[in-house]
Amino acid sequence: MLASRGLFAVAAAVMGAASIDPLVEALSNHHFFGPGIFTDQSNADVVPALSVALAFSALLIVLAVQRILRHEIGVTRWLRPYATHVDGSSVRSLLPAIFLLQLAVLYVMETTEQLVVVGHLMGPAIWLGGPVLISLALHGLGCVAITFALSWLVRALTGRIVDAVRFVLRFVIVRRNLGRERHVEIELISVSERREPFIERLKGRAPPQPAV
Repeated sequence: MLASRGLFAVAAAVMGAASIDPLVEALSNHHFFGPGIFTDQSNADVVPALSVALAFSALLIVLAVQRILRHEIGVTRWLRPYATHVDGSSVRSLLPAIFLLQLAVLYVMETTEQLVVVGHLMGPAIWLGGPVLISLALHGLGCVAITFALSWLVRALTGRIVDAVRFVLRFVIVRRNLGRERHVEIELISVSERREPFIERLKGRAPPQPAV
């Protein structure tokens, strides 16, 4: 489950950085924080980052599906320990690491964007998109909200997948049992048909007398 926790943390961090960054930059560009240059006037990094976050989230679900299929028996027993790694208490313990990872992702996003769009770094704090303390506070709030939202989404989708797998397995088992019953029925019919000629020959005959 360590890999699932790490994958979840990365997905939440990237999604948090890609979601909160354009909000902070929009507030800065509309001078909500007063005069000053806080951004590079570009959001070219948002769509690629969101794509990466969605890809990690999808991979997390795919791994869940694969694990379910490898444990067709006892699906609910597997779901319980898996769900505990993305439930409320587990997510709270991951929040500090996710927040730090989110800031690292934000720095990489904005630094790369500045180098590509502008051709050079614009300043030591431009990557935050706003005044340092306000930007950190907004990213912190966003980290909490998005992490819990992603946790709920993962658990909800996992539950739906488990229900779907249960339905398919139940359908396959029923079809397989019906096939076996038909096979047994055909065998019984064949045996009875083979006995019918012998029964017909014995009709009207007296029972055999024991030899003295």
